[in-house]
Amino acid sequence: MDILVRDATREDARAVTALMLAAAESIACTLAGSADRDVVTREIEAYFRMEGSRLSFRSTSVALSGGEIAGMVVSYPGCESRALDEPILRRLRSRGCAPAPFDRECFDDEYYVDSLAVFPHLRRAGIGRLLLDEAEKRGRALGMAKSALLADESAEENVKRYERWGYAADCTLQVSGHRYLHMIKRL
Repeated sequence: MDILVRDATREDARAVTALMLAAAESIACTLAGSADRDVVTREIEAYFRMEGSRLSFRSTSVALSGGEIAGMVVSYPGCESRALDEPILRRLRSRGCAPAPFDRECFDDEYYVDSLAVFPHLRRAGIGRLLLDEAEKRGRALGMAKSALLADESAEENVKRYERWGYAADCTLQVSGHRYLHMIKRL
């Protein structure tokens, strides 16, 4: 199977949104200010289309298999996370929501892998690893010394996979009411 990894475009919104929801639905609900699936989908898709949000197409790479999106990774410097949250917080306020700042997911000195997902029927083909490699490459190009991601502490298979890929847990963070292992890797 030939896999191509490229920068995302706004036209990728529908497939990438589906992957983002699969990767972290509870966090997506927090970001959307709603638990209603239609509202969450609409808002996450809008954030993806924005230039400067944490979920922007500008921060996203996609993997293609047979010309179709197979997976995606969203990543950015941790030091930019608060600024990347601002467009989302403004949009929530414009909808009448009164959001508090979002829970901290990363630290300033790391390149943060916000979301990583592959469609279920294409898993176990190395696509996730290719996407994570792409994110790490972006981090190195920016001079970042380490990469970080969150793994649901109850998802042992994912934690073990990230450990095989060189990540190690360094603390636990509470995000959107769930506990996640903050895992880092030296770049």
